[in-house]
Amino acid sequence: MYVCDRVNDRMQIFTKSGKFVKEFSLRTQTLGMGSVWQFAFSIDEHQKFLLIDDGENNVIWTVRREDGTVVGQMGHNGRNAGQFHWVHQVVSDSQGNLYTGEVDTGKRIQKFILVHEKKETR
Repeated sequence: MYVCDRVNDRMQIFTKSGKFVKEFSLRTQTLGMGSVWQFAFSIDEHQKFLLIDDGENNVIWTVRREDGTVVGQMGHNGRNAGQFHWVHQVVSDSQGNLYTGEVDTGKRIQKFILVHEKKETR
């Protein structure tokens, strides 16, 4: 079981029976409402990553599920496509599309199609 602890900028992980397993922190310098609001699992076979929405900093963090290391981010504060204003929810579907929901005066849902970068080989 994964628990988002917004104000303390951390994700806690427990077994199904409630035993504490581990935790990791994310952007501990974040003030206000904190950095860990909601999350979705990546859709790769082993679900190696978590996509964590951060409504205070208005980004989606990609972190390694194993240890919480940040490996990427998307978005920033704003009201245009791909930007966020109080991003509050994040969910992925079985095709890997990512949906975000914004609150306050954002009041919208955005859909993102995640693509994998292909590395050039020579």
